Amino acid sequence: MTQPTLMFCVGATKAGTSWLYSYLHERDDCVLQSVKESHFFDTISKPRMKPQIDQWKAQRDVLRKRRDNAKTAGETSRAQRLQTQIDDISSLIKAVRKRDEGIPAYLEYIYAGSDDAALVADITPAYALLDLERLEQMLALSEDTKFVFLMRDPVDRLWSHVRMVAKRTTDTPDGFATKSRAVLKSVTLEGGQDHLTTRGDYPAIVAKLKNAVPKDKLHFEFFERLLTENGIRDLCDFLGISYVPANTDKKVHEGKSLKMDDEMRGWAADFTAPHYAFVKETFGALPDRWQSNMARVN
Repeated sequence: MTQPTLMFCVGATKAGTSWLYSYLHERDDCVLQSVKESHFFDTISKPRMKPQIDQWKAQRDVLRKRRDNAKTAGETSRAQRLQTQIDDISSLIKAVRKRDEGIPAYLEYIYAGSDDAALVADITPAYALLDLERLEQMLALSEDTKFVFLMRDPVDRLWSHVRMVAKRTTDTPDGFATKSRAVLKSVTLEGGQDHLTTRGDYPAIVAKLKNAVPKDKLHFEFFERLLTENGIRDLCDFLGISYVPANTDKKVHEGKSLKMDDEMRGWAADFTAPHYAFVKETFGALPDRWQSNMARVN
């Protein structure tokens, strides 16, 4: 039996990776495990893996309470789904603790239940920050390993990421607006919040991926184009799976709404101007949303 294609979607953060996970996870010919972001390779690449393991353990404790409540309520199917998530987190913890020696256990987790599948996948945007050697190691894990990188309009992506960070630290509308403004200012004017900057650094990420992955194993796509029939067809062709129509109106992990004022938009525009220029020079024609925002930048 032919082994399914192994796909790594390595970002970008807030560029449609959750939507892509949902689309592929719901297909009968694709197997994606219940934990969307495995964080295996970025965790074993760090000197300290304890923060990620602690996060998994806390998540697992929450899921166990939900499972018990579902059992009490007689919600058998929901309890089973929650148990699957619990088991998957436990499998990841065991694998990462072995670092590189845990790669066979990681692959066993990724390929679980894929006997009749055409595709298995790990969608972890943090992988975009991995070094060249780690990406090349991932490429060699199967005979047919492919990488996907999604790009969203730079201003839209940055603002969505900023709001995600702000929402984690405040519960009130006024506090959310104040925090979002502070985070955006820190990123664009003060050189802070490095994790927001590097996750959307298209010039650096694209160059690294092109160095690590052969052209025929690498697919770049605009998030705005992915949510069209042509975008989905191109992705399916690249992955070697049949075209299945998608609900492009479906919102997955949509951020809390908040508009930028003119000053904030100016900060974001100045900060992202090099990214617009790079993507246009590298990939040519841009989606309408990119062109509209780029006109404001210029």
